[in-house]
Order: sequence, then C-alpha cells, then structure tokens
Amino acid sequence: LLAHLVSADYGLSVPLTLVAIHLISQSSLAALARRLTRAQVGVGLPPKLWPFPHLRVDTGGRAEQLPRAGRLQLVAAPVVGSLALLTFMLTAWVIAGRQNAALAQALTLPLALVAASIVLRANPLARYDGHAFVSQWLGITDLRLQSLYALLGQRRPWHHQQRALSFTALRALFVATNLFLLLVLVLLAHYTLPLVTQLLGGIGFLLVVLGLGVMMYKQLGRPPMPRSGLGWNGWWKELRDWRPTRNQIIFFVVVLLLCLFPYRYEPSGDFEVLPSARADVRALVAGDVREVLVSEGETVEKGQALARVSDAESRAKVAASEASLAQLKADLALLEKGAKTEEIEVAKGRVATLERRARFSRATESRLIKAYKEGGISVDEYERARGTAEVDEQLLEEARRSLALIESPARGEMLDATRAEMARAEALLVFHKEQLEQTTLRAPISGRVLSDSLQFAVGSFLERGAVLAQIEQTGNRLAEVKVPESAIGEVREGAAARARAWAYPGTSFDGEVIAIAPAADTATYGQVVRVQLTISDPEGRLKSGMTGSAKIEGGRYPAVYVFTRALWRFFMVEVWSWLP
Repeated sequence: LLAHLVSADYGLSVPLTLVAIHLISQSSLAALARRLTRAQVGVGLPPKLWPFPHLRVDTGGRAEQLPRAGRLQLVAAPVVGSLALLTFMLTAWVIAGRQNAALAQALTLPLALVAASIVLRANPLARYDGHAFVSQWLGITDLRLQSLYALLGQRRPWHHQQRALSFTALRALFVATNLFLLLVLVLLAHYTLPLVTQLLGGIGFLLVVLGLGVMMYKQLGRPPMPRSGLGWNGWWKELRDWRPTRNQIIFFVVVLLLCLFPYRYEPSGDFEVLPSARADVRALVAGDVREVLVSEGETVEKGQALARVSDAESRAKVAASEASLAQLKADLALLEKGAKTEEIEVAKGRVATLERRARFSRATESRLIKAYKEGGISVDEYERARGTAEVDEQLLEEARRSLALIESPARGEMLDATRAEMARAEALLVFHKEQLEQTTLRAPISGRVLSDSLQFAVGSFLERGAVLAQIEQTGNRLAEVKVPESAIGEVREGAAARARAWAYPGTSFDGEVIAIAPAADTATYGQVVRVQLTISDPEGRLKSGMTGSAKIEGGRYPAVYVFTRALWRFFMVEVWSWLP
C-alpha cells in the first residue's frame, strides 16, 4: 500500500485502503470476541454476500451471552480498530510531512477514506456499528422497525425496551435516519457517478447504481444473515444436492449465447462542434454602399452578388480607357497611311476643344473641393467631378499626342511607340473593367451570411479591404471528439460515427472520422485523444460550440468482452504490472 501511495497510484491505493479498513475492523472484533469468550471465534466469507464478498466474524453463541457491557464492547470494536488505524496513519502523515512530502501528499486521500468510514459507521443514523451500539444500549434490537411503527401510530409490545422511548423520539429517529440516508445517496450519486462513468463508461454507471442499490438494501432491508453462524453448512448442502432443471438449462444457454453474440464496440466521448470554414466579404474598391441584396442568415452560392458600392468613378475610368484606346487605334492608322490637311485641322480643333473642356473641369473640381469640405455636396458628386477632370486631362493629352503624330512624318520608332501605347491602354482598360466589376461584392464561398450590421450597411462608406460580412460554410460541420486513451485503439480514419447534441437529444447526426491527433491530452479524468469528425447537417441546426456525445464504430467482439472491457484492461495492464 505504501509503495503505491508513494507513486500516487490512487487507482489502486483506494481499494487497498478500503480492504485495510475492513481487515483491521474485523480483526479487532475477532480479537476482542476471543478475549471475552475465551473460545475459538469463526471468521469466514459468507456465501450469500457475493458479489461483494467480505469477512464476517461469528458473534453467535458465547458472544451473545456476554453481559451488556461486553456486548457493547463487541459492537464498538470495529470502530475502535479503525480509530487505531486512523491514529497510525495520522502519525505517519505528520512524520512524512517533515521528511517525505510526496508520501505525505499521497496519504491524504487514504486518511480521508478512513475518517469518512469512521464517521459513517459510528453514526447512529446509519445501519452500521453506531446504530447497533445504540440498539444494544437501549435494549431495543429492532430499533429501526419500532421507529417505523411509531410513525404509523403503533407499538410492538412483544419486544422489550430496557429504556422506554416515546413515540416522539421514535418518530424523530425514523425521519432523521431516512433524511441522512437520502443525503448520503445524493452525495454519492453527485460526486461518484460522474467520475466512475467517465473512467469505465456504461459499466461504471451500472456499478454505481448497483452499489447504491446494495447500500439501500442494507439500510432498509433485513439483516443479510443470522447472528448464530456464518451459514456455510446449509449452503454446501444445497450446492451438493442442486441439479439444474430444464428451464434453468435453457436460461443458462440463452445467457451464454447472448454473451457470445457478436457486438460492435463503439468508443465514445464528449464532442464539440467546431467553427465551420468562413470567408470574409471585403470591399476591393472604396465607395459608398448603394444596395444590399441579401440578409443575415440567408444561404448564398459562391459568386452570388451580395451588395453594390458606388461605381461612378470606375465607370468614368472605363469610358476614358476605351476612348484612349480608340484614339490610339486611329493614330496608328494615320501613322501607317499618313494624314491629310483636313485631318490635321480637325486634330487641332479637337485639341483646342479639349483644352477648354479640361480648364472647365479643373475649375469645377476646385469649386466642388471647397463645397465637399464644407459638407455642401455628397461624396459621390465630388468623386464624379474629380473623375471627369481626370478623364478630360487624359483625353487632352491623347489629342495632343495624336496631333503631334499627324503633323510629324511617320517613322518606325513612332509606330512602335504607338503600338506600345495601345498595349498599355488595353491593359489599363482591363484593369478599370475589373475595378468596375469589383464594385459588386460577391460571395467567395457557398454558405450562410453572418453579419450583425448588414441591414444597416446602406449609405456607409467602405474603405478598400473593409469587411462587410462573413460567409460560413454549411452542409457538413466539423466536430472534435475527446476519446479516452483506453479506447483509441479501435478508432480508424474513415470510420463511421454518430453524434447527439444536448440541444437535439432525439436526433443522431451521421459523421465520419477524418483525423486523429498525434498526441494525447490531459483531461479531468485521464488522458484523451482528440478525434476530428465531419458531421452531416444539411439543415444547419448545429451551431459552433455546441456539445454532446459521439460514438465511433469499432470492431465486433463477443458481447461479454465489450461490456467487461474495463475489467479486461485492468487485468491485462495493471495486474500484469504487478508480476515480477
């Protein structure tokens, strides 16, 4: 026990501590019975105490004929033995605290178990040593039953009371006893059930429920065996003379077949829905939001238009680029075949016209700048005026170059330069058309629109790169399952899975294992391995962060192995480690 305590192996030190408490308690009772009766005392394992076997001291015969003081000593002996154990462990804990901090820390849990055992068994409200001591002291062997009759307004006169108790006292005892039992059951269920269920799964849940049932039976039922002996003789005779009937044989065969029936083992664990793939809808050109075409929560397809921003400046740039390209094409044609006098005059007139137009546009832009700063006009009107001025300047420059080309004789270098200008103008036109297309914001992926401000976006100004909304991918959702390390050997990529969320307990979501973490993580009740699933959710009911439980399909094994897998692991790993 000390070796496992030093290694902080609580999984083994807890049962060893309970065994030590039981052995010392029964040894104290047997030693005192031997000293008081001066006769051999029977100690054994009564057969009817399975599947929870423990030692029982035969206190019948001479022990029951002892004086009242001797009987009280016998009843108190197990608690006194446990007190001696507590004193020894407390002394060891104090000494270890100064010399071996690890041992002192490991002794804390066994000390708590011994103290809790003493409090529970010495408590007269529980049907253990404390209750038996009070019954012997009062001379009421059926104290619990008499308290029930008192609650019903009746008395059992055929049982003598050495110390008579009133109806009020008996009723108070009955109420206090049952309230204490209820409190113990609630505490055990609240603190023990989650821990054991996490460690052993469904088997752990059944074990806890079975333990609570046995505890209630011991507290409310009849004593499990007579005080006169251990009951071995009658049990051996029944076992020797027993022959199975036809129905019993059929029952055993059916149970055997059920135990050997191939049953699929499904590792399970807590799962959490992960955030789906998301993409930002960003403004690629600056401008005012003119129109919003979708609403929050709406499902959209990839490339679908979501909103439009002002495109006046972009349209003006496209028009200017198209005009420049057309002008360059005409200039190239003139250079290739030469210009007439009339064409030169027309070109000069065009330059003069565009000069007047450019001066007017610059003057208009200057006036509108001052009005825009004072808030007299909108951003769209100012941008339109600025775009018009830039276009007029570009057209004037193109007209001047065209006039120079017409007036100068055509040379090879001039032709090459004009062709290069045409290529530049074509690239600029493509760029401006792309900018015009980018004034319509489109969905980068298919999914659901997420935005808490989309409905108020009309009229707001978006800088280049600003986020208007987000698109969350729908259909399949990603989830992460925390599988205990003891079951991860049954998990394979591509294995089918089922998940149930706490929000939809009656619905199973089908899924598939897509990834298994390369390392284990530490959780509350041991090591777990993260397994990633893809879950089918066409209706979009699962939300990011939702939790529940998931099961992953494993191999098929005999049913008896599947339901006792935790016990097999204990023997194949823990017990194996004990072997020299």
